[in-house]
Amino acid sequence: DSTNCVANQMQVAWTTMAPDSLTAVEILPGVSWQVAGTEIQMNPCPAAPYQNTRDFLQATVQRTRPGARVLDYQDQPEVARQAAQSAPPNPQAQVRVDAGRLLIAYSKDGVDMREVLSAVVTFSAMQGNVVGGTATINALRAPNGRLDFDLGQRIADSMRANPQWMQAMRQRSNDSVKRFSDAQSNSI
Repeated sequence: DSTNCVANQMQVAWTTMAPDSLTAVEILPGVSWQVAGTEIQMNPCPAAPYQNTRDFLQATVQRTRPGARVLDYQDQPEVARQAAQSAPPNPQAQVRVDAGRLLIAYSKDGVDMREVLSAVVTFSAMQGNVVGGTATINALRAPNGRLDFDLGQRIADSMRANPQWMQAMRQRSNDSVKRFSDAQSNSI
């Protein structure tokens, strides 16, 4: 509730950790932003320079894994295509879906670690304003040589959202949008 950017009000985070306390699958909160240089005053989301998934993930690594080294980045056009096909249509905006994964290395408790972070980012352009956003960032980490790139997807495929929770979340988001819109209208 500390932001009027409704997409940034819900922060989903989840972690499962192996007995070794090093290997983990994590869902990090996503974020929405206005692409810097396209901001409009009526949009309450913050401005950020990320124009693609690679830039966004690299900034996420700098923020969440200080000192990590980027080893590789891979675009995931098939993942982006599938996400675009399953997204609700938005005839009012030009929509571009971008997906990728970033492989990083760092030391944790003296162990050489590898971690892959992935995200699907949707960019919507309308009347010159470009908004980017992702609901979540998926992360998978393990000691070097033990990273199973498919484990995160297998776990994600097994997860199911509680329909009652999803309905409550949608209602809360709709109420927040209405509250912000009403406040803007009243101030004009």
